[in-house]
Amino acid sequence: MAAAVNAAGLYGYTGSGDARHAVDIPRGRIIGGTTSVNSQMWVRGTTEDFGYWSTELGCESWSFDNVLPFYNSIENDVEFGHEEYHGDSGPITVRRHPRNVWREADVAWYDACVNHGFESCADVNAPGSLGGVGSLALNNVDRVRQSSALTFLAVARERANLTIRGDAEVR
Repeated sequence: MAAAVNAAGLYGYTGSGDARHAVDIPRGRIIGGTTSVNSQMWVRGTTEDFGYWSTELGCESWSFDNVLPFYNSIENDVEFGHEEYHGDSGPITVRRHPRNVWREADVAWYDACVNHGFESCADVNAPGSLGGVGSLALNNVDRVRQSSALTFLAVARERANLTIRGDAEVR
């Protein structure tokens, strides 16, 4: 991972995992930002995260209820789009692999986790979810990453009031 963190197209940030370890935090230095280089998992902050940010840190507009409409507006959740806490008409397709297409190792891992007391989690992005084991939400379609560049810039590229420049930083 160290080589990847220092690769062209990435900012090689690190953070403090704990008192003894640094954590690599690769951020995209490319059109589409980190959505062009991340692992394609569509994982939101938890309701507890947003509660902490809005009440404990004083970022009142960052409550889960305030941020939820923005999440819903950008996602097209194939499995849970009909739920009030997901969107079904946004530009970013979100899907989970159903169990019937999991590899044998995935099924064995899931079954072992459940048998050892981990909760099954159908939707890690549901309000109140603290995770568990299950198929993660992914933002790819037919193995194509649904980055911000692809989903937002592709449709806006021809606008007269938009200029896209390579090798430029936004500050």
